[in-house]
Amino acid sequence: MDVTCAHCAEPWDVYDLGHDSWAYLRVDGSINGVPSSIEALISAAYTAPQSGPRVAAQRAVATWVHRRVLCGAGCPCCGFDHHQMGPFRLRQLHELVIDAVTDEDPALFI
Repeated sequence: MDVTCAHCAEPWDVYDLGHDSWAYLRVDGSINGVPSSIEALISAAYTAPQSGPRVAAQRAVATWVHRRVLCGAGCPCCGFDHHQMGPFRLRQLHELVIDAVTDEDPALFI
């Protein structure tokens, strides 16, 4: 199921956010609002050995992106450096609470 970005209204598949969203972020740091600790993990997600370290980095980045999008902080399209509630946050909250786009407790993202 899709959830809308609170800032740019880009639809995101919730499953992909939680598992594959590391691939939406590039190593070049071109997305605003990504902390340096996550930038280091993004680099490892692409360059670490194929086994454990790369998978762990990919999982950590995907978890970070998933949480940031569902908390209304932005998305890979518009960045994560927003300082106000996005114009589409109410739509996003509706999707989280009423449409139940995720199995997680929506209170985690409010």
